[in-house]
Amino acid sequence: SRPPAVPLGEVLDAADRTCAAPVREHVLTHHPQQPYDARNLAPGALLAHDPRPVSFDTAALGGARAAV
Repeated sequence: SRPPAVPLGEVLDAADRTCAAPVREHVLTHHPQQPYDARNLAPGALLAHDPRPVSFDTAALGGARAAV
């Protein structure tokens, strides 16, 4: 997993210091690096509160199916 960009990291650090509860774990989503990763295409796999898939790319879907 890659760290967020420096400006975003600074905003998250400031939010963690000023909010009652840690913010970072509630706002960051760790996306797969490859667009054909099945987690991008499965509804609710990346964002539990959002049941929609992250991508509707049919070429990536083909890649995910071929990887399985």
